[in-house]
Amino acid sequence: MHIGIVGGSAEGAALCLRTLALEGALRLGEHAHPELSMHVASLADYVRCLDAGDLAGVGALMLASARMLIGAGADVLVRPDNTLHAAFAHVVPHLTRPWLHIADVVADAASARGARRVGLLGTRWLVESDVYPPRPATRGIACVLPPEADRQAVHRLIMDELVAGHPPAASTQALRAVVARLAAAGCDAVILGYTELPLALDDTTSPLPTLDSTRLLARAALQWTGSPRSTTSGVPTLDRLHAIVTTTPLKITAKGSTPHHTAGFIALMFAYGYARLGEPDRARGLVAEARTALNLADPVHTWLLAAYEVRIQQAVAHVPAETPLPPVLVARHAELNATNLERYAVDRLRETSRILEPIATINAIEAFAHKSIDARGTDIGRLATMTLPARAAEIARLVEFAATGTEEDERLLGAAYDYSMASRRPTRGRSGRARPRSSPRPRAARGPRCTRARSSARPTTSASPRSRQRSSPPCAT
Repeated sequence: MHIGIVGGSAEGAALCLRTLALEGALRLGEHAHPELSMHVASLADYVRCLDAGDLAGVGALMLASARMLIGAGADVLVRPDNTLHAAFAHVVPHLTRPWLHIADVVADAASARGARRVGLLGTRWLVESDVYPPRPATRGIACVLPPEADRQAVHRLIMDELVAGHPPAASTQALRAVVARLAAAGCDAVILGYTELPLALDDTTSPLPTLDSTRLLARAALQWTGSPRSTTSGVPTLDRLHAIVTTTPLKITAKGSTPHHTAGFIALMFAYGYARLGEPDRARGLVAEARTALNLADPVHTWLLAAYEVRIQQAVAHVPAETPLPPVLVARHAELNATNLERYAVDRLRETSRILEPIATINAIEAFAHKSIDARGTDIGRLATMTLPARAAEIARLVEFAATGTEEDERLLGAAYDYSMASRRPTRGRSGRARPRSSPRPRAARGPRCTRARSSARPTTSASPRSRQRSSPPCAT
């Protein structure tokens, strides 16, 4: 594989080249890296066009470099310069090779880390352009710009000091102060949006975690040249499955839900599949579909969408599937209301989803059933306060009542199953050690299978890959 580097500033281009060469060995073996070519036009020519607002001129310079690299055999192109991506639209339509957009790469990394509000450092040309804000926004991430005085200070520092490759210690202190103000504005990460910024600021010196655009772009190019294209044999199969699923009438398994909600979660599952198969653009398109289909005013949908997006971006970045969800999502999960089924609905899907929880440790029923408050009704809530024999008898009564065909059968059967499962914990002997029960629970206490929905309009496990591999609770949320 041959990577072509369309250089801008010398230091940024050199850092990209060095990262490709050194980290290539981690993926390809000792002393190995992809074939590399680089062309760097004069920075003065670019600056002249930028000062004149001539993006077409910037694009012409970039296109000339790109064509030289394609002529040299480059299979994929990268541009380690954030600012000059403002002219991206003037270049890509004329190319016969893929070009990785630096802001997409950074936005993917931010999403994979669970960031929701990122600050942007860069030249005034970059900060005042639309290179960044729209791309994080499609992943549900806000892009925060520094105030005007900080923008000007960072621009001068970049052009007067960092481009020369020898930033004084004062540069780091000045950048730290700007990032501290972004942190105070609620940012949880900062984009190093000029390729020389890593010379003066990194995770050890920044008040916020950094998104190093130069190194992230180089790593994305290495990932592009590695496993993704070798796995495309699975794409036609996934295409066929997607076509079948999306043309089949959807069975709504939650009262108050809509086909749009179900379709939204189906889109997220297929997005994850395409991301794993090295089709990030397909994945992003499906995530955009899901965002329009889901109810973003619903805390359950909002949390699950964020969790799926993190898993999808981790797949794009080839992060191991068993990687835990980021702390920011764990914190947001703790904020879900535990008494009105919000946290319960989220945990039921996490419990059965190999995408959200590859190593399942969630027990939603156990966590929920100890509460006397139950949104399904006070008759259900009091089950949590009963002794086990009394609870078993009441569960059996509810099952028999539901079996008569009452309109409440979905609510009652679902609750009966959940509380009977919570009741089937091992008893403890005098030693305090758990021991198995001597006899199985009566059939009625276990609850019959049911495919109908419970009353909450929540996403269902029927869309989960794991749901066919274990005993599914009736009307599972």
